[in-house]
Amino acid sequence: MNARKYAAYFLLVEAFVYGTFFCTLAFENNTGLAGMFYGFYVYLSPVLLVGLSFTDPRLRDRVTSLIVSRDAFILVAAFIVWGTVWLYLGLSPWGILFPYAFIDELNFRFVVQNKVSEYLGNGRAVVVQSIAFTALYSSYVIFESSGYPGLFLPLFFVDMFGMGVLYGALYYLRKNIYWDVAVHLSLYAMIPLLPAYLGFIPYSMLPT
Repeated sequence: MNARKYAAYFLLVEAFVYGTFFCTLAFENNTGLAGMFYGFYVYLSPVLLVGLSFTDPRLRDRVTSLIVSRDAFILVAAFIVWGTVWLYLGLSPWGILFPYAFIDELNFRFVVQNKVSEYLGNGRAVVVQSIAFTALYSSYVIFESSGYPGLFLPLFFVDMFGMGVLYGALYYLRKNIYWDVAVHLSLYAMIPLLPAYLGFIPYSMLPT
């Protein structure tokens, strides 16, 4: 696939990811439509992103490296530890498989950051994917603006951008998304363990 066709495919996949995510929130009062778009986002986005990765030779090589990386143990360990904790709490251990964590890391840290780094370098790629990450989750401000009153509105953007930089830097250091997904899942999995007054910790580090 030549560069022009790949760029078009890349833009179409990103449009699908953003479109389905925004529509999920836009139609949240309509259970049928919201559920349909959520299903598209959760089940089709990963397929399209993986397909996109295999159409580009450089990304395809990184996929191969990702599959054989020994760092996969950290994601398995995170699932075992948190799954055991949730089981102890009487919750389903499968509940920690937060779909947004996998899609975010696959899209922003693996696909977007890798491709941008080819043109702008690794440092700028971290910043660009952080901006893209923040833009996706700006949908919460657009459709649920009452949830972020006053000073919380600009802080939301600062928070999302900061977390994008953190995840991007982690990917830059490890060169795979296993650690990113493990951190993302862990932040989500700790929510039932924290008292209300500490609930801001995972909340401030997760977009939902």
